[in-house]
Amino acid sequence: MGVTGLEPLQIPSGNPGFPESRGTESGTLGAPEAVTDHDLAELVAAWPTLPPLIRAGVLALVRAAEGGKP
Repeated sequence: MGVTGLEPLQIPSGNPGFPESRGTESGTLGAPEAVTDHDLAELVAAWPTLPPLIRAGVLALVRAAEGGKP
């Protein structure tokens, strides 16, 4: 067998086990700071301070645009 010591690791190049796409199966894309659309970023930033009726109205508009998704 011979003398053994610290042999170099056999690390494969690349990352073949991960898909190229970003996000998760549920469609999430990451943290709000990942948003590149400035209008959407403004809405995300303001959301916690919006009155409940305004939030409900925004959600109703989004759902109507998606074809009435509940």
